[in-house]
Parts: sequence; C-alpha cells; structure tokens
Amino acid sequence: MLSENKNYSLKEIAAILNKNVDTVKEHIANLKKEDKLKRVGSTKSGYWEVIS
Repeated sequence: MLSENKNYSLKEIAAILNKNVDTVKEHIANLKKEDKLKRVGSTKSGYWEVIS
C-alpha cells in the first residue's frame, strides 16, 4: 500500500485498513525496526520509503 502512495498519513492508513491509529503506529514501528520501512522528511511533508 505504501509503495503505491508514499504520502499516506497514519490516520489515512488506519482508515483504509479499518484499524486503530495506535495499532498502525505499532506495526509501522516494527517495520522501521526491521529496516523494511523508513520515513523521509518531516511528519507533515515527508513520505514513506519501502525498503526491500
């Protein structure tokens, strides 16, 4: 999903997946810890980079 649209916010991701924002934060934190996902730039104007 993030490889298709790098600019999704946590709220948008949560709404699309029909999950709580805190749940999405937890999963994103795990993906970042595993070096599979990276946030580039600031929280508001940045984007997600999927690392394969």
